[in-house]
Amino acid sequence: MTSDPVHYTKSHDAFCKKSNLDQCKNKWFQDSFPEIMKPIICRWPSPETKVPAVRVLGIGSADGKFDFKILNVIVDGLIKANPNLSTKLSLLNRVVEPSSSSIDGYKECSTVWSKGRYDIDASFELVQDTFQDYAMKEREAGQFQFIHFLSSIYYMNAEEALVYCMEKELAKNGSILLFSFTENSFWTAFARRFHDNGICPAPPGFTCYSSKDLISIAKKYNWRYEFHHLKYWFDATELFKDKSEIGSFLADFLTHTINFRGVTEKAKYDAVMKFWEEEAKTEEDGRRLMWCEVGIFFLHK
Repeated sequence: MTSDPVHYTKSHDAFCKKSNLDQCKNKWFQDSFPEIMKPIICRWPSPETKVPAVRVLGIGSADGKFDFKILNVIVDGLIKANPNLSTKLSLLNRVVEPSSSSIDGYKECSTVWSKGRYDIDASFELVQDTFQDYAMKEREAGQFQFIHFLSSIYYMNAEEALVYCMEKELAKNGSILLFSFTENSFWTAFARRFHDNGICPAPPGFTCYSSKDLISIAKKYNWRYEFHHLKYWFDATELFKDKSEIGSFLADFLTHTINFRGVTEKAKYDAVMKFWEEEAKTEEDGRRLMWCEVGIFFLHK
């Protein structure tokens, strides 16, 4: 469905409106992320040394909705960790994002952010590319202190992407942040049940990684890691209304298929609907909620 960015955006927006995922992420970034980042930032070289700008790399950042929350925490953390700076803090933020409309949105956000509350030298490199193509091109070793895949690891080979970042892009004492599904999430059960049929919360041929998968990769390469999680709900009520436009967008988003209701063969469609019926729990107010869990995964070098 990523071949039709407009339809993908409408489907994604429908999902966001029917879940509290963004609210839960916002709360996590506000309440938990700063405390987790304190010891990570303290391991980085002091800005007083002759080290180049603090460097952050975002993979699949879309329009940067959560990127700037990360940058706020990093800048605040650096200022608090180095209260007597005699030089202006420098920050380089590189973004790899294939969507031109998302790049345009990111550009606007970066302009607003740069004029905000921080008196720092901030620069942005916006690379319109898939991560796969980005990694194939010759470039100077990145030496980024922080790299994040907030919702993009599903669109690539996770092991290859992480090995590349750990070996080619991440600086000594740097960290990588990933969001993934967990073993207890609706998404994981859905992917395992229907991936072989080409129905999955990621395009056919790609993998719906769970936190368990990522931990296995980390253990294989003896990487240090830590794991956190947050729960959220998704209101699936409209999925069960045949003539609901929102329900159609939700079905397309969940299956990564344009017009899932219209193009899917009956037996497969019935199997998916039965699965959704079983997963959706009826609340006292009549809503049909599916409970999901996000795995928040840090790798440390």
